[in-house]
Amino acid sequence: MAARFDAEVDLANAAAELGVTPDKLTDALGRSSELARQLGPLRVKSGTVKREVFVVAFGLAVRELRLGTFAGHVPMPVVPVPPAPVALKHGQLWTNSLGIEFIVIQAGEFDVGAGPSDNGEDNEKPPHRVRISRDFLVGRDEVTQAQFEHVMGFNPSGFSSKGGSSSNVVGMDTRRFPVESISWFDAIEFCNKLSERDGRKPYYRMMGIERKDSSISAAQVEIAGGDGYRLLTEAEWEYVARAGTTTVFPWGDSLSSSQANFDGNYPFGGAAKGPFLERSTNVGDYPANPWGLRDTAGNVLVWVWDWYDNDYYKQFSGKVAVDPLGGAAASYRVVRGGGMVSNGDGCRPTNRLRNEPGNRSGNVGFRLALGR
Repeated sequence: MAARFDAEVDLANAAAELGVTPDKLTDALGRSSELARQLGPLRVKSGTVKREVFVVAFGLAVRELRLGTFAGHVPMPVVPVPPAPVALKHGQLWTNSLGIEFIVIQAGEFDVGAGPSDNGEDNEKPPHRVRISRDFLVGRDEVTQAQFEHVMGFNPSGFSSKGGSSSNVVGMDTRRFPVESISWFDAIEFCNKLSERDGRKPYYRMMGIERKDSSISAAQVEIAGGDGYRLLTEAEWEYVARAGTTTVFPWGDSLSSSQANFDGNYPFGGAAKGPFLERSTNVGDYPANPWGLRDTAGNVLVWVWDWYDNDYYKQFSGKVAVDPLGGAAASYRVVRGGGMVSNGDGCRPTNRLRNEPGNRSGNVGFRLALGR
């Protein structure tokens, strides 16, 4: 049934857009207090909610109903989603049609790069001021295997039942593990496909695509300027990973593997040794940072937009960099955040690493941004 885009949505219309019966939606409203808080009027005869309220609650409803990727049998309809940010406040959550939760991030300034207590590498210096001039939204979590497969039609992850590291996850449900073993180009294509699905204009333009199996090994990519999903820039990534703090990590100057998924045999800053899982795990299994983002340290590294330049920071010494987009075209893209096999030092939010954009590393995934 085609979706109706009225100003008010009643129970029948909401159920039709979700691809279920009104009774099934009513049952979900009865099970989930959060869903009932947002869509409660639908439980009343002739009750309605505003269209924008339904759109914001759509992803939550999808999860509660176990639709699409989460059950694999009901295709999710394309629905209009509000432009970002929708007059939301810093830290507020917004959920898209796939159930991906985004956090609103306000514009601001911070010091990027390694300070005296970081013991950073040369490519993290000198520390300098960066201004993020506009609000934007960022994924609360890294993109999961289930979300990636739903949009792209395949799951390349090594830590999955059919992946190269399947022996590490025997008997585990890995749908909420972060997707990995993807190229930078795969992440770009995901952004564009999800944008089209949600009625947005793709942020990127891809040309000359070369594939190896289902993955993209090479392409020409440029910013098209649409309102669609995108990767974080390197500066944005460090901005949200630091989350307004000035310590080495958002939680302080030390890190143990009880706080993040990395090799706990090598903690940082005098922290006690801890477990080493030797695999990824569900997104959100570890504490969030002060702005609500999870897995900014450990689990998987993430691709960001920028080309890698070892000396990129030197040009900004004593200056303020405004919305930097990285260096000139080169051989590598930047990866950030530390992964499941990193040591504690490698999980520092200032740590800069590189990878060839066509590589499909088993500890690299990505996180979405929207807006600006």
